[in-house]
Amino acid sequence: HTDLLLFLFYAWLEDTTQLVAASLLFERGWRYHTVDKVWLARWPGVTPEKKTTDWEEGLYQYFDVKVWRRIPGWFRLNYVQLAEKTSILEQEASLQALYTRPIRTA
Repeated sequence: HTDLLLFLFYAWLEDTTQLVAASLLFERGWRYHTVDKVWLARWPGVTPEKKTTDWEEGLYQYFDVKVWRRIPGWFRLNYVQLAEKTSILEQEASLQALYTRPIRTA
């Protein structure tokens, strides 16, 4: 269940459980935005309005950790700002560094 994976990701910071949750979220279509520090996924049943080789734009859902729920929003996602899925065993250190940085607040 996606909500459980999001809980595990945020509850088990700097732990292998966080890395496994991140990997499973990725498999379910969620992507971690490395600049905004949020998880995003395409809105179910909706395809991007615009798409290039570098970015896509459309309706997405993102997980807002402050209110602990998924929220719809219009985004232009630059692919270079989205985390890549990596092997947990081979990349544990780099994933921990990526996912444990402080959350940027507005």
